[in-house]
Amino acid sequence: MNQVIEELMEYEDYLEQYSNMVTRICLVHTGNFHDAQDCYQNVFFALYKQLKKEKPRNVKAWLVTVSINECKRCMRFRLGISSLQLDELVLPTFNDNDTEMIKLIMELPAKHRDAVYLHYYEGYSVAEIASIMDAREGTIKSYLKRGRDKLRKFLTQD
Repeated sequence: MNQVIEELMEYEDYLEQYSNMVTRICLVHTGNFHDAQDCYQNVFFALYKQLKKEKPRNVKAWLVTVSINECKRCMRFRLGISSLQLDELVLPTFNDNDTEMIKLIMELPAKHRDAVYLHYYEGYSVAEIASIMDAREGTIKSYLKRGRDKLRKFLTQD
């Protein structure tokens, strides 16, 4: 009985600690509030199941990886479904300047978007992003450079 209570408390701690991060990743990746909610729920259900088996070595990195993969899986099945505009969403812990930049980041191709978001908003290093995205560090550096170039282009057009 005590072990079950401890497991639930550990799960609730992770939920509280990483909830906003997973929400942001899902919103940025899907661009759709409803899909982001579905992905969020699936990610934390997967965490609950994983904790029953074995605690991940690095829970934050595990959640980022699962979040991105879940969003990709979700988007494969949701192509063509209308979505809400980012203006209509209430984004957790984004300030006004971040919201404008997030809009631009969401216009990037998925790989560039993930790399840029993880590096600049979640603070991951190139090596960590390479591990999360299962790519070489040189590839991630390329994604970051191309993402920055496209963002610079977006910003100078306005």
